[in-house]
Amino acid sequence: MVDPTKAGRYDPVSDSFDKGSVGFSFMMAVFYFFTAILLLNVLIAIMNDAFNESATEGNIAHWKLLSEVIAEVETHAMLEQSLKKADYYPKQIFYRASEEEALEFHSEYSITDISNLSAENRFMVETSKEDATSIRESQRTINDGIVGLENDIGVAMDFKYNMVHDITELRKMVEALADHLHKGEMGPSRDLPPPSE
Repeated sequence: MVDPTKAGRYDPVSDSFDKGSVGFSFMMAVFYFFTAILLLNVLIAIMNDAFNESATEGNIAHWKLLSEVIAEVETHAMLEQSLKKADYYPKQIFYRASEEEALEFHSEYSITDISNLSAENRFMVETSKEDATSIRESQRTINDGIVGLENDIGVAMDFKYNMVHDITELRKMVEALADHLHKGEMGPSRDLPPPSE
């Protein structure tokens, strides 16, 4: 007799299925039921991951498109002579935002519940949150530096104004002295303005 497993026969091992065996029918029903549930869960997980990735990519695409529109508007708003300059714009443009605006933006566009994300997306969200924290600290440092620079610029402008005023006074004195020397008056003149202190 030939072994049925090596003869290319793939029919059921037992013909009890034809006779209405309750155990065999029950096992077949359980197999199909659990197979369907398992495959549906896999399908749902794949769709969930695809939806999350498409939502994230859609948000990134939206901001990219918005930045391109803003760049086009800024370019078309330039004057004609400015358009002829190839290096009119700097390589990087920095927009300043307060800490409240940054927190509001982060709360509006951040992902709060990461339990339904895949492992890769969870890692990306956690990494971006750490990056956002370091960026926020850098922003605070930069804002403090800008305030300090604004104060230094104010002091420098006051110093410049005082220097311009002193130079103007010195020019007046030199012109008056040159006029008196040109006229031949060698002694001190009473018409000279007193030196400013």
